[in-house]
Amino acid sequence: MPNRRHEVSAGGIVVRDGPTGRQALLIQTPRGVWSFPKGHVEPGEAQDKAAEREVLEETGVQARVAKRTGSIRYYFYDRGTLVDKVVHWFLMYWQSGEPIGDGLETLDARFFAEHKVQDALKYHNEHTAWLEAVAAMDGL
Repeated sequence: MPNRRHEVSAGGIVVRDGPTGRQALLIQTPRGVWSFPKGHVEPGEAQDKAAEREVLEETGVQARVAKRTGSIRYYFYDRGTLVDKVVHWFLMYWQSGEPIGDGLETLDARFFAEHKVQDALKYHNEHTAWLEAVAAMDGL
């Protein structure tokens, strides 16, 4: 039986109105994958505040949580340890700042036109998170 650990992260699906319609913020990871910004929830930190903090740290964008949209769970190995990870997603609205990668966890950060988000995302569970966010936007 491998070693196991559980991780909890929070992420933001940040949207804004752009010149040609709605846009969503994506980051490019060091592996070259486009994804939504997310990161660990610190001890004692509220999940929504963690999502806002992670978006700011990874992209330089200030955004405000509008609504929790769902969670995803996945598993991966980290140096021989099985990691059971849960990510709580939040629909967020852009407040200020233009995206820029931090050069470490985020190689690039930019807003994508709404119709290009699905094609940019690699992982099925993030496709699902995006669709849940779109439904939440349409319901507000």
